[in-house]
Amino acid sequence: MTVADGTELPEGRFDLVSTFDVVHDSVDPVGLMSAIRGALREDGTYLMLEMNASGDVEENRNPLGKFLYNVSTLYCMTTSLAHGGAGIGACMGQEKARELAYAAGFTHFRKLPIEEPFSVLYELKA
Repeated sequence: MTVADGTELPEGRFDLVSTFDVVHDSVDPVGLMSAIRGALREDGTYLMLEMNASGDVEENRNPLGKFLYNVSTLYCMTTSLAHGGAGIGACMGQEKARELAYAAGFTHFRKLPIEEPFSVLYELKA
């Protein structure tokens, strides 16, 4: 087993990289996603699972949104901000995820058609 910083991945090595509920907690989400992009082979895929929340506060006025804002405040944002990070939090939504993907150099971003109340899955390609 190897434990390493996610921003220090080997170049062009993987066909598939996935993260599960990670990017919104990251100190440097664009740096992490850029490293993932660099670690993918030319036709590789990055699957990014994140919380199924909107970037719009009004759309999160439901039981799941209330839960996610609490978790986000008590863990997600706090973890990132404690290390001088972005502090995005669990309720970043699809538009923020897309913005981060393009900033990291991905040119393909789509939400996969998976209906799951708690999570959303995005497919990213270089």
